[in-house]
Amino acid sequence: MINKREYEGKDREDLLVKIKEELQFPVDELYIQEETTQAGLFKGQRYKLTVVTKLDVRTFIEEYVKEFSHLANIKMDYKLTEEEDFFKLVLDSDNNPILIGREGKTLAYFQVLLRQALLKNVGQMIPIHVDIAGYKEQKVRNIERQIEEIAKEVLSSKIDVSLDPMNSYERRKVHTIISTIDHLKTESIGEGKERHIVIRYVEK
Repeated sequence: MINKREYEGKDREDLLVKIKEELQFPVDELYIQEETTQAGLFKGQRYKLTVVTKLDVRTFIEEYVKEFSHLANIKMDYKLTEEEDFFKLVLDSDNNPILIGREGKTLAYFQVLLRQALLKNVGQMIPIHVDIAGYKEQKVRNIERQIEEIAKEVLSSKIDVSLDPMNSYERRKVHTIISTIDHLKTESIGEGKERHIVIRYVEK
C-alpha cells in the first residue's frame, strides 16, 4: 500500500509549506491532489491536500514487479528511471518473448495493469512506460526511420499522409520528429485504438 498523507486548512500556501517541512521533499518530488470545500457562509474555502511521494511510488512499482515475477514464476530483472514527465520501467527476464507476446500485446497488457494499480493506490494517473529488453525502443527506432522516409515523400509530393494507429508514446515521437522539419506539421485524429497521426504539408 502507498502511504497517503492528508493536510487540511484554510490557506493553501501554508499547507504546502507545512508539507515541505514535514516530508523534507521538494514539491516536484510529490504528487498532490487538491480538494476545496466551502467552510461556511462567511468562512471562505478550506483546502484538503492528499500527498504521495515519488519515492513511495517508486517503491510500489518495484514491489509490483517483484510480486508479478513471483506469481508468473519468471526470473526478472528491472531498471526503473525517471524521464521528463514519466517513469520508465525496463524489464529483462529469462523468457522475454512470453512477456512481450504477439506484437507486444502481453507487454501492453502488463503496462495497463500496472497503470491501473497505480491509479487505484495513488488516486491519480501516474505516467509510466514499460519496455522489455529494448523491444519498444527498437520499435520506436524503426518508426523513426519510417517517419523520416514518409516526411521526404510528403515534402516532395505535398500530399498529406495518414499513419497507422499508434499508442501515445509512439505518437509523441512522431510529433517530435516532424516538429523539426520545415513545411510539415502533424495532427492527431480519431479516438482510442483508432487514434492516428496525419502528416501534412504546409506553406510558410
